[in-house]
Amino acid sequence: MSKRSTLLLPGLVLISLLACSKEEPQRKAVEYGDAVGIEFGDATSGRFLAAVAAEKGHSPEKGVPALAAALLEASKGCPALAKEATDQKAAPTLHFRVKGGVLEALPGGPTDVSSVACMTKGMNGKPANLEAPTPYEITIQLLVKKAGE
Repeated sequence: MSKRSTLLLPGLVLISLLACSKEEPQRKAVEYGDAVGIEFGDATSGRFLAAVAAEKGHSPEKGVPALAAALLEASKGCPALAKEATDQKAAPTLHFRVKGGVLEALPGGPTDVSSVACMTKGMNGKPANLEAPTPYEITIQLLVKKAGE
């Protein structure tokens, strides 16, 4: 895992809690394990870095190829991602439940940038190659890959 991916996740639990408004149903507080870094994209849609963390007790490592494919496919339909994923402090963060090996989108917050809804919609229902007897959550934080990284 790169140093940059490590820096992205310390505040994810806090961010996910703060992103909920009073009108939205409150999600349970989730503690995430170590993140796995995924690099994806192409010359047309851009190059991106994703820090993927699973709920404690689970690992996203086995699902890296499937998650990378889902991220790449979704990013091609989300032109705003390239602009919105440049700010590390406000990096687009996606939330999913893994249920039956498939990504199930969790509701976004009112302060999410437009690429969050777009990427979530593009990835919802995609296979994740992650199995567990009970559903669990994963979070994916996205950043643009800068030249030379």
